[in-house]
Amino acid sequence: MGSSAGYSALDRDWNQIEEPTPDAKALVAALKKRNAILVMAESCTAGMVAARIAGVPGTSNVLAGSSVVYQVPTKSMWLGVPKASIDQFKAESPEITEAITRGVLERTPHATMAVGITGHLGPGAPKSKDGVVYGVIVNRTLEQATHRQHSLSSTGRVARQVEAADWLIARVLEALRS
Repeated sequence: MGSSAGYSALDRDWNQIEEPTPDAKALVAALKKRNAILVMAESCTAGMVAARIAGVPGTSNVLAGSSVVYQVPTKSMWLGVPKASIDQFKAESPEITEAITRGVLERTPHATMAVGITGHLGPGAPKSKDGVVYGVIVNRTLEQATHRQHSLSSTGRVARQVEAADWLIARVLEALRS
């Protein structure tokens, strides 16, 4: 048996985890109300959108899952995005965000809608693209894509991931309410 010192450090870390946001709770409720199943493709957020939603009890009834697709080969192999498209539009673009969103929806036949997010969170992003994220929402029955773009105000990579995740959750909630 180890000492309890290790557990107290772990407890401190767990105590810093936030409760689900009101938007995350409202999103799960809206998905349940519509009998919708959501699937996601996340690049810059690295699964943060799914993590923010998954804290809400009952999420497993409405969240099919999330594909974290950081690298170009992963976007191509997992979600069928042609490398030529990524070369043409760049991995962090509205076009590729739509492609990963449609790719994850196509590969998840029981999902009724999909969302995807890409963006440049830095460091090392081109100045004009630093902190810019792209979100796409696709409803399977309507087959239409809703594009959104947002410039993040926070600094630091993790803070930007959280901001981007919360921004996308709010956009999906808006889409479900309209």
